[in-house]
Amino acid sequence: MAILILTICDTTAALIGKNFGKISYHNKTVEGTITFFLTGVVIVLLTPKIEGSISEYLIAFFALLLASLSEFLLSKIDDNISVPLVFSIVYYALFKIFL
Repeated sequence: MAILILTICDTTAALIGKNFGKISYHNKTVEGTITFFLTGVVIVLLTPKIEGSISEYLIAFFALLLASLSEFLLSKIDDNISVPLVFSIVYYALFKIFL
């Protein structure tokens, strides 16, 4: 899921952000970040889960939210590294804690 989120969400965020972005912060746009998150929601809903419980989906959405924020806020770190790391670490840690 982390690799899909990186490739698909980052691409759609860049396309929307560059073409329609109005509110920018360190070469990133709010519109691109919203697109990143919404595309990620579709990916989370379509990818298979380990248990398929509602809790697992909530954990994935929270990890996606943090990955989206890291993509927007951490401009000095390459998002090709930060996004999958943040998503994977948060998803795995919360999965182990709560499920």
